Amino acid sequence: RSASYSIWVVGIFALVCAWWELHPKPPNDEVQPCIGLGQVLAQQVADELRGKAGHVVVVCMPTASAQSQATLQSLQRALGKQRNITVTMKAFKTSEVGAMDTISFQQFSAVMNEFANADVIISFLRVHPFNEVSVAQLSRSSPKLIVVRWDLHAVRQWMSAGLVVNAVVQRRWTSLPAGHPKNPRQWFDRYYQIITPESGASPQ
Repeated sequence: RSASYSIWVVGIFALVCAWWELHPKPPNDEVQPCIGLGQVLAQQVADELRGKAGHVVVVCMPTASAQSQATLQSLQRALGKQRNITVTMKAFKTSEVGAMDTISFQQFSAVMNEFANADVIISFLRVHPFNEVSVAQLSRSSPKLIVVRWDLHAVRQWMSAGLVVNAVVQRRWTSLPAGHPKNPRQWFDRYYQIITPESGASPQ
């Protein structure tokens, strides 16, 4: 009787595990915007490459936060669906990154030189300090640069120098759309917006 009971318990447990495998828990609202961010960044890469093969470098910092992990995983999954895209993760150690997820201009310049033959660089890390003279030292023929959550002053300055082609910035809290988002793109649009040299838009 005891053996039969054990077999019954194991069988129920296996069925529950199988059900969860087939019906995974949907992401919670805290990581949904991050999933949307990763997908939108991948689409920006596709737009820049225009269907061609390319090398994408992601500048980031390893972190244990669920939001950052969700963003990077979403980005990697979305890029993995595109043909002939090679992805390199350039991760800085925590000890190498300053407050507010910043690296020095010298550190970033070294990345640009190391991956001078890449097609696109996505930077989740901000650069500080820098000035017009230092930015002008970077070649305009460098990889196309997409930046995430940089401050608006830096975005405009680097765009004017012909370096940043796309920037993802956070929306102002006073302008968040009403209603509950229903898909990753709506989650992205709720909290973020894209700025390009052509749009010249300010965060809403």
